[in-house]
Amino acid sequence: MDSLNLSTPAIFDSIEAQGNAKINQDQRIVQLIALKKAGYNAPQVDDKPIEGFRVQIFSSNNQRTARSSAFQLQARVRESGIDTQTHIVYNPPFWKVRLGDFRTKAEAQLLREQVIKLMPDLQDDTYIVRDNIEIEQQAGQINQE
Repeated sequence: MDSLNLSTPAIFDSIEAQGNAKINQDQRIVQLIALKKAGYNAPQVDDKPIEGFRVQIFSSNNQRTARSSAFQLQARVRESGIDTQTHIVYNPPFWKVRLGDFRTKAEAQLLREQVIKLMPDLQDDTYIVRDNIEIEQQAGQINQE
């Protein structure tokens, strides 16, 4: 198998099409590429879970519809203009849709209120839950070893 050249992300150089595409890219990817080009190794990621809060907007164990309903609701959240991370969680037999990654319940409450305002039909199914959350690493926190 040919060795891969990981130093140059050339995927976008080979796209030949007309139209518009929106690419949502985590800022950490740009940082990692810059570090690699500068000769630094990738930072070590602390994979310990952090306990925090999320806003749950869906939970169902209906085996026929729950999975597709979760993905449809995720798309609906994106279309609504709510700017937060969506998490589809499958804990058999339940499919759940949870939003955000918050350290405090007060932060989650602000998102809950926004969800209810923009999607009032979800009011009865929207509440704050404790969960292991993902906290984004800030640019200044990347170790340059």
